[in-house]
Amino acid sequence: MKNREAYISLIKKLEILSSILLVVFIVLSVVMKWGLAGIVSGIVIYILIAIYTYSIIKKCACPSCGNTEIFIRKRGMIVGVEKRCPRCHKKL
Repeated sequence: MKNREAYISLIKKLEILSSILLVVFIVLSVVMKWGLAGIVSGIVIYILIAIYTYSIIKKCACPSCGNTEIFIRKRGMIVGVEKRCPRCHKKL
């Protein structure tokens, strides 16, 4: 099993990738005149990456209470992990 820092690095990259892909698909669908199909396919790819990111977040949950809100977020992006669980205050 990887440590939390490796998972956080992967989560950061996936969040950035999904945001960029969504913007690119929307711009391409407007420029290339793909219409609604381009926008929907961009949203579907964004949702699939978000599901995979959430499965990684579940692996990093607090071992005692299962809380997944242990990450430090800044402007909607995960930037780190708390030292203690906010629910049970156990050291992570």
